[in-house]
Amino acid sequence: VINNGDSLTNDPNVTLTNAVADAVEMRFSDDGVVWSAPVPFAGTFGWTLPLIDGAQTVYGEFFDAVGNLLQVQDTITLDSTAPTGDFVINNDEALTNNTVVTLSNAVLGAVEMRFSNTMGDFTAPESAWQSYAMALAWTVNAGDGARTVYAQFRDTAGNVLDVDDVINLDMTAPAAAFVVNGDDAFTNN
Repeated sequence: VINNGDSLTNDPNVTLTNAVADAVEMRFSDDGVVWSAPVPFAGTFGWTLPLIDGAQTVYGEFFDAVGNLLQVQDTITLDSTAPTGDFVINNDEALTNNTVVTLSNAVLGAVEMRFSNTMGDFTAPESAWQSYAMALAWTVNAGDGARTVYAQFRDTAGNVLDVDDVINLDMTAPAAAFVVNGDDAFTNN
């Protein structure tokens, strides 16, 4: 079996697990025509799939001490392509006066997502993987200025798309001086 019987992988480097009685030698192929050099039998063997996304079949031949042959095969799907798309904060507005924002997601192929206010740090509880959704309320860090939200979107095979978006937070009310008649104390008009 390939990768303990998994049906999907995002890594072309796989492990073949062999449970064949009396085998002393084995060899493998990606097409059943061109074979690797025979090697002594082992319970596991590292194999590299062709770098083509889609169903990949690995063929195995096992020989006993007198040359009897057992032919087997297993298939796994290689998906090395990350999801595609992006997300925006507050419908891509440039400015907000509220720390609670709406993240709108448009990512094809994603089944999970997570967000963070700190680049590369998804360790906070609110940054845990969650099911993909098209919208999510999120709280940015307080304090006026540019606020970046970092996101990761993951597909079934484990491929990850990293993206971010920025919004400017302005929670400070305008300050102004207001004077009447040049700040005179009295007027007759």
